[in-house]
Amino acid sequence: MCPLANTQLPDAELDRYLQPVWSGECSLLAVHRATAEGEGEEELIAEGFEQTVGLSSEVANQPLSWTERQVIVRSVKLAAAAQAALLARLGKA
Repeated sequence: MCPLANTQLPDAELDRYLQPVWSGECSLLAVHRATAEGEGEEELIAEGFEQTVGLSSEVANQPLSWTERQVIVRSVKLAAAAQAALLARLGKA
């Protein structure tokens, strides 16, 4: 998994992916991991959801169809870093 550049996933397409979340049709699932201290404590590291997309192509002159599973994830640390960078740029403006 990696952040997708706008050339790989334009803003309009990302908005289309997120519309079910914004409209309440789909809820986010929390992703946790054990903290360094352990003892059963967990920290939230991401939130996301899964969707399926039907795809098709032609291989050796034969039609081929399949269902692709897509997992859309928002990293908590990446989002915090992006927000901090934005605030820093706004502070300089």
